[in-house]
Amino acid sequence: MYKKALMSAVSVAMVLGFSASAFAATATNIKFQNGDTAIQGTGGTVVNAKVHLVVPINETVEKLELDVLGDNLASVTIDVGGDKGLEEGTYDQDVQFTLPPNTGNYTVTVKGCGLYGPLRTVDCSSNVVLPATPFAGALKVVASNTTSSSNSSSTGGLFTGMSLTDMLSWLTTHGEVVAAFRAILNPTPTPTPAPAKPACPPSGVSTLTLQGWLVDHRYMTEAQVNTGPGIYGPKTIAAQQVAMLACQ
Repeated sequence: MYKKALMSAVSVAMVLGFSASAFAATATNIKFQNGDTAIQGTGGTVVNAKVHLVVPINETVEKLELDVLGDNLASVTIDVGGDKGLEEGTYDQDVQFTLPPNTGNYTVTVKGCGLYGPLRTVDCSSNVVLPATPFAGALKVVASNTTSSSNSSSTGGLFTGMSLTDMLSWLTTHGEVVAAFRAILNPTPTPTPAPAKPACPPSGVSTLTLQGWLVDHRYMTEAQVNTGPGIYGPKTIAAQQVAMLACQ
């Protein structure tokens, strides 16, 4: 009942001479992934943006037609709002644009269409509820070999289209990325392991066993064994002392 009364009010307003455009949806502004109303990059780069839409009562935006003027390519039409479209309210709708191949500044337009009620519009050739709205100079295409200045944006990769200020702001909130870069540029040196200490000569063993150990570990030779194996003489004593000092 309320809907019928509202539609009747619209009909009366049109009969009295009010413009039907007073009930049209509007695209008030656009903001790109760099947080600005314009973005730059090399040709072919896909950039993300949010278009702020205001949809009045008794209107529905079901499709958006996106166009880059002067790129000599057809416009792109996308479905928005799911099964019901975007009904009365305000929205920040995600959209994408592909930068043209030629350098220069480009204007983008956003157009909306839809049918209020159970039916859906087929395309944006009719049922226009959002006239094509231009955003002048929204895209800037630069040459791929352009060197970024201190206040220009990156031409590719993670920081595409971001100003130096935006990059610094992003990095301050992503400490793990900064830490990873630092680890690559300043790797932690691997500590050199301490040399293994030589084994100490056995204690509580026979002189013959001790001499055999000293000979095997090159603290003395067979010829240095005093008067014969098993004799605990000065050379055996000296070799044992050297071995004890080495293993401390």
